[in-house]
Amino acid sequence: MFVASGHVGRTTISCDDGRTWVGNRSDEDRFTCFVAGGNPDGGSEDCDHNAGAGHGVVFSNGWFVASYGWGPPGGIRRSADGVSWTQTLGGTTFQGVVEGGGLVFASGRNPRWSRDDGATWDAGATIDLRGADGGPIFNVRTQGRADGVFVVFGNDSDRSDLRVSRDDGATWVRPTTLPPECRVARRFGTNGATLLFLTDQGLVCRSTDQGDTFSASDAGGLAIEGVEWTGTEFLAWGSLLPPSYTPVAFRSTDGERWTATPLIGRRPDGGMGRPELGAVSRSPLTGTFVSVRGGWQNWYARQEFYRSTDGVTWDFLPAGAFVGSHPLHDIVFGYGAPSGVCP
Repeated sequence: MFVASGHVGRTTISCDDGRTWVGNRSDEDRFTCFVAGGNPDGGSEDCDHNAGAGHGVVFSNGWFVASYGWGPPGGIRRSADGVSWTQTLGGTTFQGVVEGGGLVFASGRNPRWSRDDGATWDAGATIDLRGADGGPIFNVRTQGRADGVFVVFGNDSDRSDLRVSRDDGATWVRPTTLPPECRVARRFGTNGATLLFLTDQGLVCRSTDQGDTFSASDAGGLAIEGVEWTGTEFLAWGSLLPPSYTPVAFRSTDGERWTATPLIGRRPDGGMGRPELGAVSRSPLTGTFVSVRGGWQNWYARQEFYRSTDGVTWDFLPAGAFVGSHPLHDIVFGYGAPSGVCP
């Protein structure tokens, strides 16, 4: 199944290869993000900065593990079926969660580690992120993993830092070589041996030596979502440069040389559409890609879900196939237990 996670503690799942999304739930369905007044909590509309702010979901040995909270502390929850969730750690704020090597890593300047699939958590070594001027950085902004390495990117104002751990968080070091154009990391991806991240300027930064040295390559546009490995190639998504802003899939077999293929959107009525991809996930069983609409204020009545068999041609799901609700930011594939909505 696929499990999507987002703001106000929202989750929803697909157990039919992305054709429909069921089990929609949140901490407060009546809440409306980013609309002032009238909300059950008295009108605090900033869903990016509250206890229910979604910050990642992973799958680990039969369990889905999700992190919530930014600014006001939230917590980490886990679920066997993607529908019923139990909090296993509270009073926390993490940028995200990463799974790998039997570990679940909750990233932050003061991270936590779980060796039992999110059931219990141990404090890890402080990641002493610092800018070029030596000043401290308090916020991790994104994180990733490849074989044998965890990596985090931190940024506060004009300070940024990239740190790598090759010993499961015992120590964190900077890469030996990091080009200036790789100073901002947006999304990480890997095929195991190769570690990639997208920058905020449309470049792709690549390491094949466990994060010790990075090189930059041009994706040929603004690659902002992904990265997914299909077994033969990397895919990321974004658009061509202005003035066209054509939505495209960026493709590469090695993470260094990229080509851009325009996306095709097919609506349920047979018409064509322009898919605006946000979070993307891929099923290793069927090769199916799923996504939810990205961009600002594209939720509730404007929310859209998409499905693709190749990452290029995307079908818009019909309105009855999902519930339009709070913003969703992450989707993960995993093997869930049966539930009332997914037998």
